[in-house]
Amino acid sequence: MPYEGYRVYGPYARKNGRKFVTLYRSEKDRLTVSYSRYVVAKDIGRELGQHEDVHHINDDFTDDRLENLQLVLAVTHDIYHAKLKAMAQRSVKEQR
Repeated sequence: MPYEGYRVYGPYARKNGRKFVTLYRSEKDRLTVSYSRYVVAKDIGRELGQHEDVHHINDDFTDDRLENLQLVLAVTHDIYHAKLKAMAQRSVKEQR
């Protein structure tokens, strides 16, 4: 079971709207994890690896409903968002 033995505090929202949880076992054993990663980890029954990311299907990073979250490889996720950013920049140039 992911995060076994930790007490969960949160979710808390940051100024930008992203949510996170604090997982606390002791003064020296404390983690802060994005809420979307926490939700997916609980659903699949294991902690996510560093090579894994959580994608928000509707691209709204404040929408952490399980049905809006997709487990993806980090490299794939980076490529997706790089392409999305490039498309947006092209669109701005074309509007000028």
